[in-house]
Amino acid sequence: MRSFMNVRHKITGTNKMKVLWMLCYFMRQYPVYVVCVFVNELLMALPNYIGNVLFLKYLMQMILNRDSISRMLLLLGGTALFLIASDFYTAWFSAGYVSYAEERIRKDFYEHVKNAAAYCELTTYDDVEFHNEMTYINNNIANDAFSLLTTVSKMTAELINVLLIVHLFYKMGFAVLLFSIVAVSISIAFDVPMIRIQNKKKYAVSCIERKRGYFRDCFFMRETFGERKMTNVNALLYSKYEKSVEEQILCEKRFGRKLFGLNSLKELLSTQFLMQFILIAYLLYQVLAAQTLQKSDFIAAYNAVNVIVNAVMLLVRSWGQLEENGYTVGIYRRFLSSAQGGDGAGEYGKSKNAVKWRKIQSIEFRKVSFAYPGNSKCVLKEISFCIHYGEKIAIVGKNGSGKTTLIHLLMGLYVPTEGEILVNGKILDREEILSYRFEFAAFFQGMKPMEATVAENVALDTKIDSNRIFLALQKTGCDALFSQPERQMVGIQFDSTGLILSGGECQKLLLAHCFYSNCSMLVMDEPSSALDPVLEQAFNRQVRELAEDKLVVFVTHRLSTVHMADMIYVIEDGRLCEKGKHEELISQNGVYGEMWRIQREKYSSVLITDRSM
Repeated sequence: MRSFMNVRHKITGTNKMKVLWMLCYFMRQYPVYVVCVFVNELLMALPNYIGNVLFLKYLMQMILNRDSISRMLLLLGGTALFLIASDFYTAWFSAGYVSYAEERIRKDFYEHVKNAAAYCELTTYDDVEFHNEMTYINNNIANDAFSLLTTVSKMTAELINVLLIVHLFYKMGFAVLLFSIVAVSISIAFDVPMIRIQNKKKYAVSCIERKRGYFRDCFFMRETFGERKMTNVNALLYSKYEKSVEEQILCEKRFGRKLFGLNSLKELLSTQFLMQFILIAYLLYQVLAAQTLQKSDFIAAYNAVNVIVNAVMLLVRSWGQLEENGYTVGIYRRFLSSAQGGDGAGEYGKSKNAVKWRKIQSIEFRKVSFAYPGNSKCVLKEISFCIHYGEKIAIVGKNGSGKTTLIHLLMGLYVPTEGEILVNGKILDREEILSYRFEFAAFFQGMKPMEATVAENVALDTKIDSNRIFLALQKTGCDALFSQPERQMVGIQFDSTGLILSGGECQKLLLAHCFYSNCSMLVMDEPSSALDPVLEQAFNRQVRELAEDKLVVFVTHRLSTVHMADMIYVIEDGRLCEKGKHEELISQNGVYGEMWRIQREKYSSVLITDRSM
């Protein structure tokens, strides 16, 4: 999986091709929406030309030529009918169509990003830049894609506007057109650097907002309620929130000063000085002194120059907007393309071409080492062992020794930095790994139920077998608590009647999924960390029932469970330092023996009871 590089703030030609790709995507997937957008922008642009230029020009000519009232009314009625029809359409588009159409398209964009994220390897989630890009894309891709289409539509409409109005300068003299050219040139000189600054600001603000949002949300999370009530963590959280707000204010000020200065100079030189003073003086001279313009052309000429300047400037700004949209689309396309270097998992995590396993007989590590991307220090170093179907394995070590990383490698979620992992005597290819992962039922430390029904939490799928749900809950001893699994909600974030579960009840609900899945391999990563010794004994009994005919791997630093393991592997500082059965390792007086002696008093009574059963 690629490492996320720093985002480039300058849009390249390649990014412009991605803008074209986005337009083609819209036209292919949403042709009705595209047509409606183009018609809307055309009907928003033409009234400016028809109402402020053509209508006034011909009306003034009729008045000066003393034409009939009927002709004037016909001109007025035709213009009014066009303007009313345009307003009616644009009102329907903005109020009755665009909101629900864009909501459907937003859903599709979210699905694309979700699927791309599913392709990513686990190591990608350890990269800060990945989270920055993910936040930026989720916040901007839909809006910028809509903006891109709207911008192209505006550019097309304004280009038509410009072409329609240019013919007026044949009669008025092309010297008037020079004002448009000069005003546009001045604006372009300021707009180009402003666009670059805005792109840099947009990405910088997005990264800061991700941090600010996290600390802001901590004040409203149920998980932090106890700490907020019983400690001074509110002050800590607010100080972090305040700091992120200050960062954003400084960011806004830094970029804002530059943008304010450039925009002020642009408006002063092109709009106020050139258009409001010099142009009016020139037109008055041509009408009154040189008499090269008719009086009826004065207003038309002034409005025509304003319209063409505004139209060309809108084209320039639109091109700048395309640069900004292309910047976002470039990040979006790069994010989607990263899936090609990922694990190849499909929409629901499993490829259509995944290989179906008959049975996994053995998993062998051969001098496996692993280091996280961007870190040269190996978390695991030259680990070698072989486990077989039906065995009960324990991986033991102190906190931070590398146990969780080891099982992530075991389940195919990480790829070794060095060494090999062989399944049934061979190294797995990509498609085999996808299927291989689905052979595991995993119980990770820190897992929490979703805000969903009990049945959905047990199945973790859209397809739910009610009979299997009931049997799984029955085996974990919580069928009485969850008597209506398909109706009962877990959590109260979306349903005030939802269940608030204790730590032990959460453990049972999560364990029920392992019974439900009926996978051939079971991984338990610190499964009883939230339980006291008595509850832990009952939990271990349930696990033993589940594990009768499976390959089971227990990962723990608490030794109350490992006595029933066929083999215990002890990890110390990323190395496999000891292996053997419980009694063998105690007699060696090594790392395991020391851990056992420290914990023996706490668990000895439980173990005696447990072995007698």
